[in-house]
Amino acid sequence: MTNSLKSIIPIIILALLTVGFYWKILLTNLILIGTDIFLYFYPYKAYASQALLSGRLPLWNPHIFMGVPFLANSQVGLLYPLNWLFLWAEPPKQIAYSIALHVWIAGMGAYLFAKYRLKLDTLSAFIGGVIFAFSGFLGAQVEHINQLQVSAWLPWIFFISSKARNYEFSLARGNGQTRKVFENLSCLGYHRKIAMLGLIIALMLLAGHTQSVYISMFGLGIYILGHVILSGLPLKNVVMVRQERFSKTFLVLATMLPKFIFPFMPLIFAIMLALLISAGQLLPTIELAGHSIRSGGLTYNEVVAFSLNPLKSWLTFLPPYGIDLEKHLGAAFSEFIAYIGMIPLILVMVGLWNTLKKNGNSSLRVRRLSMIFVGGVGFILAFGLFTGPIYAVLYRFVPGFDLFRVPARWLLLYTFSVAMMSAVGFQWICYQRFAMLKKHNRPYHF
Repeated sequence: MTNSLKSIIPIIILALLTVGFYWKILLTNLILIGTDIFLYFYPYKAYASQALLSGRLPLWNPHIFMGVPFLANSQVGLLYPLNWLFLWAEPPKQIAYSIALHVWIAGMGAYLFAKYRLKLDTLSAFIGGVIFAFSGFLGAQVEHINQLQVSAWLPWIFFISSKARNYEFSLARGNGQTRKVFENLSCLGYHRKIAMLGLIIALMLLAGHTQSVYISMFGLGIYILGHVILSGLPLKNVVMVRQERFSKTFLVLATMLPKFIFPFMPLIFAIMLALLISAGQLLPTIELAGHSIRSGGLTYNEVVAFSLNPLKSWLTFLPPYGIDLEKHLGAAFSEFIAYIGMIPLILVMVGLWNTLKKNGNSSLRVRRLSMIFVGGVGFILAFGLFTGPIYAVLYRFVPGFDLFRVPARWLLLYTFSVAMMSAVGFQWICYQRFAMLKKHNRPYHF
């Protein structure tokens, strides 16, 4: 079997699994029914399709009250390119097809990150992709299609950012000054990777769930920070760069900035590019937000609404079968789902043990520890009100925390992290079995 054929097998299998999992809404006349999807998204999809197919850009919706802005409402996702693929279909089918597409996108992104960044074998990486794609968190968001669309791109920004980031910079001393420069800043490939990252972030912004974008960017920043801390910001094995390759302006800037800023530069550049690409959506949305009840931010009590209750957290992480979640968690119980399966939970423990027991600060171990760091942050922040002063301090001092409710949505970071750790645990178990069989000269079958 050729390498090219092997590489597309996971893509095909994941697509088949997605169709098999969602076959009722994809292949039958059954549709999703829920408060938000039925009363909010279906009507908006219908109006957007009607306008765009007639060649009109719907800036205004005259059918609500005396009329309301339509394009400026980012949750519509009017400028999100992947929504255009299904304009020909009825609104329920548009939602169904988009769910399947983005579940597949989520799985593929997680698979690529696990295989090429966490250095897992193909089967283990695929297992990690499947666990994330069909996790309770993503499955519970099918009613909030824009939130699912943004969440699906989370693994991709981790995957691409790992390619674009360059932690090693050179030190060039001259005239008593230290100039810190990125080794690959002038490389075309480096610029392309930043452009790809910026494009993905722009797609997330256009999909229309700002809070999920914020959580994703925060999580990626935590991942980079963890990498910086755990690797000790190494300056060894660096190729010196000739001064004339860089502009004087950049050298002055590099001299002024603290060295820990440099690992974040690809993300900063990518976000700036994403803001430019998505400006057609962001500018009207910002103008509309200025006239909304949230224009001045939210109170702390509003921000911590829908925090994960520690006393009921077992309903979030353990099998909820046979339990009326609405009775225990309320009508918005879908915000509190992060179950990934019992076997994956066991694999997570194995993956954590395997990662934490090793010594040293190899690049691979640092990446895996950074993923644990991300998951831990997401897990803690999901408790919101119940974190004591932690969330209050973030609300007070970190920009953006005063704009969003539902701390339980930080479970997105937890879900991605444990999916990757379960893949690590799966690979370790397979390798242990292989080593045992090899020791006894027995064939290995899996």
